[in-house]
Amino acid sequence: MIGEMLGESRRLHPAADRYQQAAYQRQAAQRLVSMLEGYGGAMLCDGVGLGKTYVATTTMVHYANAWRDQWEAVPDRVQQDPFLITILAPHSVVSTWRREALPGLAAFGVHLSNVRVLSHTQLSRVVKASELLAPGRDGRSDLEHLLLSDLVIVDEAHNFRSLAARRTKVLRDLLRVQPRRELRRRVMLLTATPINNSLEDLRQEVSLLFSRPLWLSDNKTPTATGGRR
Repeated sequence: MIGEMLGESRRLHPAADRYQQAAYQRQAAQRLVSMLEGYGGAMLCDGVGLGKTYVATTTMVHYANAWRDQWEAVPDRVQQDPFLITILAPHSVVSTWRREALPGLAAFGVHLSNVRVLSHTQLSRVVKASELLAPGRDGRSDLEHLLLSDLVIVDEAHNFRSLAARRTKVLRDLLRVQPRRELRRRVMLLTATPINNSLEDLRQEVSLLFSRPLWLSDNKTPTATGGRR
């Protein structure tokens, strides 16, 4: 029931409309919200420099405000059980997310204490001494924050195309843990190059949405005449 309430409209929250001035990015964010509500996951494939980051932040504004509106009559719930968001990005762009993409969201209802940006490489180095396990200001480690996140955004998701890579295995296992019984976690993938070598790349990336390996049929597509190509 809660999941239905949160995604009931599948239109952007008015705060997200105010935040995002570019019409094409609002339209992209609304489409992503529709897919996230319908399937629990979505993939945004767009060229470099076309604003994938800001489509993602628009989606963040939507969900943060929708969650607060849902519990408007119980304000303590919003404080004690916030809508948590984790962004996974390459180490080279973590600071860009923190310095440029996130600060402006505070004026549109996104409490930045509920958002954390982690690097891909941190997932490859999960050991007892890992900084992922160090408690933050709220007592919650980055790993715990990720496990409890209601929305996970994977920037440059093509870096998870290798099934053998430790980061891919770790992230898939972490995403298998659902933080709530009544609300499915949403997972959003961002990439400009979903396919580098073959369709296998796309299969591995999309499998993150389902928290398990995904096998595509090897059958060739039937043609209109009944043959195969």
